[in-house]
Amino acid sequence: MGGSSGCSSQHVLVVAAADAWIDAANPKTNYGSDVQLFVLGGASEQRALFSFSLPAAAAGKPVVAASLVLTFAEAPSLGLGPRFLTVYPLTTAFREGQVTWNNYSNGTAHKWTTQGADFGASSAGGEAKSGDATLRLDATALVLGAYANQQTSLDLLVRDAQAAQDAPVSFVFVSREGAAPGQPFLDLEYCGP
Repeated sequence: MGGSSGCSSQHVLVVAAADAWIDAANPKTNYGSDVQLFVLGGASEQRALFSFSLPAAAAGKPVVAASLVLTFAEAPSLGLGPRFLTVYPLTTAFREGQVTWNNYSNGTAHKWTTQGADFGASSAGGEAKSGDATLRLDATALVLGAYANQQTSLDLLVRDAQAAQDAPVSFVFVSREGAAPGQPFLDLEYCGP
């Protein structure tokens, strides 16, 4: 779609360089090598973390849109209707094989400032609906902010801010260790000449 006249849309897909999920119920357990990622709101919250290496900004080809695309390992069954998942920028980078609910890396000196990860304000997200195969979360402002700050990587957190009603059911996504067609990726849309 492109932003202005004379602009042709070009897409670059960037697969996650690292991902993991963290679990409030198991705050010392690392899930960095799991083939699935879990997201759930409420008292037993589960959050998914992602790290992406950003391609160098191309002169004359600005990013006009960006989405975090996740593939469901299990199609969501949301008896009470759609739920909104939100994407946040992590303010502390994590180590995939060491991150937990309590720590971003190993050791007492590597604790999150706030348990469950250190993250900034969000302006992104998307709605998950029953039967969806994939979830596309708007991350345009987060990606543009990373480029404006001359970052070479972008770390993101996905959470379900709503407490699931009745018996909570986690969203289950394919991780980067999972099946190749379903690995999490950023879809960067450029405006080309």
